[in-house]
Amino acid sequence: MIETIADIVRTYAKGRKERLVADTTHLLVAVRDGRLVAALSCDDLSALLRFADTAAAGYGADSLAVVIEGVFPMVEENPVTERPWERGEAEKLWLEHDGAAMGWVSEVAITTIAFRDGSTRVEGWPFHVHDDSVVWGEVPMSIPVSGLAELLVARLDGPIMDPARVPDPGDSFAGDPENGPFYDSEFGRVALDIGCTRILGNQLRGHGEAFLVVDSDQQADHLISEGLPNWQVEVCATPMRKD
Repeated sequence: MIETIADIVRTYAKGRKERLVADTTHLLVAVRDGRLVAALSCDDLSALLRFADTAAAGYGADSLAVVIEGVFPMVEENPVTERPWERGEAEKLWLEHDGAAMGWVSEVAITTIAFRDGSTRVEGWPFHVHDDSVVWGEVPMSIPVSGLAELLVARLDGPIMDPARVPDPGDSFAGDPENGPFYDSEFGRVALDIGCTRILGNQLRGHGEAFLVVDSDQQADHLISEGLPNWQVEVCATPMRKD
């Protein structure tokens, strides 16, 4: 299961980067029942992580993943200073000395995945941009990301919202959160997904966005007809389900 989810997240993150080459915002993605259902993007990682518990509960996530981009050394010592690497030097060489072309550093997309059972997975995929296209390395890198996996595990430790307990307001808008009536589980799931996405989108406004990820235009149209703004649904070109 870990490898399956890692493949789902990896495929999505790589595909999104290839479509949005210049976009370097961080991603938080939610996976439920073997498919990636929602994603949040934000230029502030700390702000993004503050919404991880809402995403875990609202989407009923089995796992959460964070994808960030960075610049990392590819050689043991800084070739300019001929000394061990100091914090920030890899990006400086990338910017000022064409360090990627020299093979000294590489841009890396780092994926950290956490599961409700406490297991985690971290991998880094080197890449570079050539003629406005992303070229990925063939072998993942081992990238330590201190504390991030544990933080995601903690965010997954709380309860999830029950789609069978979503009040149905009816024509009189009299739905009661304790006594009902309630939507059936299928529609309750849709209502929770839409509600969570709209709430997170409002909280991220000005710094990022939240959206549901679907497989087809038909699914997108259904969500829009149920009240999700069209800019908060993404039809993914690559299959998200791994059956």
